[in-house]
Amino acid sequence: MVMDTRQHVTLHRTLMDPELARQISALLESLGHAVHALQDTGRTGVDYLISDNIPQTFATQQWLNATQCTVHHRSDLATADHEHTMRLSIVATQEQIDEAMEKLTARFGSRIVTHNIVVPAFDLQLLEIFDPAVNKWEGILHVARHHGIEPSQIIAIGDDVNDIHMIRHAGLGVAMGNARPEVRAAARLIIDSNADDGLAQFLEKLSSGQLRVQDPAR
Repeated sequence: MVMDTRQHVTLHRTLMDPELARQISALLESLGHAVHALQDTGRTGVDYLISDNIPQTFATQQWLNATQCTVHHRSDLATADHEHTMRLSIVATQEQIDEAMEKLTARFGSRIVTHNIVVPAFDLQLLEIFDPAVNKWEGILHVARHHGIEPSQIIAIGDDVNDIHMIRHAGLGVAMGNARPEVRAAARLIIDSNADDGLAQFLEKLSSGQLRVQDPAR
């Protein structure tokens, strides 16, 4: 989703196929997971639809409280209409996520893309499932085309697996020092970690002309 936050308008969104979303939800619910279906809040008035037929874990409640999202409980998401669903997710342990990813890959293959996101601040792990066309780089390109900006003029900075597409394709792909190994491998430049104010230092050097975009990764 690409949002104009000043006008509170959705400029672009990529939805999941509703039938595919129902099938994925049925599989995840059969494994004992309460499924979160991310919605276009401007259209539905809520951030997530959530399975109500499975008890929420403490980790799930932590995640919902941390994100301060609004939710609508459904008896199950295997029969929901999913008219505005953009992403499905679960909050689970690494072992549970590995099991779910194995079964999802076996059944749906290239029809989906998955991200295993670690949230250290809350000791949580998320499994996110999208339509294969969804990634941050596509969202960035939508904004860039609107403003006449070439891909070669874009600097993309990230630290997790959902940042790899944009880091790999941007004019300059930058990984934080605390980034996951696969993110660092995709980047042309690696800067200091969040704990060491790496982003602030990078932006100051860039804006003052001390850093050239062709500098190699260090």
